[in-house]
Amino acid sequence: MDFVLLNGDDENKAAEMSALASSIVKEHFDPIIGSKQNDYMIEKFQSVKSVMRQISEGYKYYFVCLENKKIGFLAYRIDEKILYLSKFYLEKHYRGKGYSRNMLDFVKDIAIGSGAERIRLNVNRNNDAVYAYESLGFRRSGTQKKDIGNGFFMDDYIYEYDITEKIEPLGNGMKIIVSDEHKLWTDTVLLADFSAPKKKDNACDLGSGCGSIPLIWLRNGSPAHVTAVEIQKDACSMLERSIKLNGLAGKIDVINSDLRELSGKVQAGSYDLVVCNPPYKADGAGIKSSSTSKLIARHESMCTVEDVVSAASLLLNFSGRLCMCQRPERLADVICMMRKYDVEPKRLRFVQQRPSKPPKLFLIEGKRGGRPGGLTVETVLFIENENGGFSQEMIDIYGAYKENYL
Repeated sequence: MDFVLLNGDDENKAAEMSALASSIVKEHFDPIIGSKQNDYMIEKFQSVKSVMRQISEGYKYYFVCLENKKIGFLAYRIDEKILYLSKFYLEKHYRGKGYSRNMLDFVKDIAIGSGAERIRLNVNRNNDAVYAYESLGFRRSGTQKKDIGNGFFMDDYIYEYDITEKIEPLGNGMKIIVSDEHKLWTDTVLLADFSAPKKKDNACDLGSGCGSIPLIWLRNGSPAHVTAVEIQKDACSMLERSIKLNGLAGKIDVINSDLRELSGKVQAGSYDLVVCNPPYKADGAGIKSSSTSKLIARHESMCTVEDVVSAASLLLNFSGRLCMCQRPERLADVICMMRKYDVEPKRLRFVQQRPSKPPKLFLIEGKRGGRPGGLTVETVLFIENENGGFSQEMIDIYGAYKENYL
């Protein structure tokens, strides 16, 4: 799907926009508000002169295109911290097929880039599209009845979409879209560094979230290709937009899937490296988060250690590496599962906040089909130095990211 900006000086394109808008609005709103009011509103808001006037006032109009065919349109203006979405329409044949979510992702990227904190739109009270907007994540925040002249009124619900996403720089020109639910964690940075893919590697990140590990890897110049597997659609959307933002098409493939159901979606035995930052808590252990995304990330509600190792074993080629991070209390579970699925543990490193604290994390690497034995326990990685700041090694691991945040 492509979005083509309408140049406010191009009257011919404005006429094309007016004709497309009038056709879609006529079809959709005649049964809702009646043809007399709809014709009046089309003339008032969608005529060529009206479209060009709105553009001169700061509105941006876009054609929504699919395979070079114009199938819809959208328009917005930004006022301080709010993006007002005044037009958001598709031709009838293209509704209910997921294209509206692509349109919203496009608008969200604009909102994020402009610093807007929410998207706001008006929806006629009798318009069944309210259910579609609610399914996209909009919430009803109020009502508005407005006199538009000629004895007609716009009787609307006001809907808002809170922008929780933002763009963070990773260094070396690489950027990542993050949110309150999906963000860059220290253990993710450590795992990306520990796994250190080679330039020619074909790598897979299981439970990729918003794609922190693939993006950190590619910031550093490797591997050749990454497959990012993630079960949550919103996280996949964020990564797909980060890929576009960084011009990484062809370098990262995003698969929205349960890692237990990868058969037929990826090629078994084709990966040199598989990594996973899995849920740390066994199902039933600890206090469960009310947030679905945090529950999936922290508790084994959707996958277990065994699920992760089993999936990795199928994906890895002979001698391929599996790298994981986990809490120290799960070390026995991880080693047992690795050996069960013919992935021999070869490297182990503990992570401590500071020398006076016990390990809070371990990083482990196993080799598919490796000979038993030969596990190397590396020196402890300390996150903090004796003064409470980041250790030099931690600063080195953050790499270019430190230029912006450390």
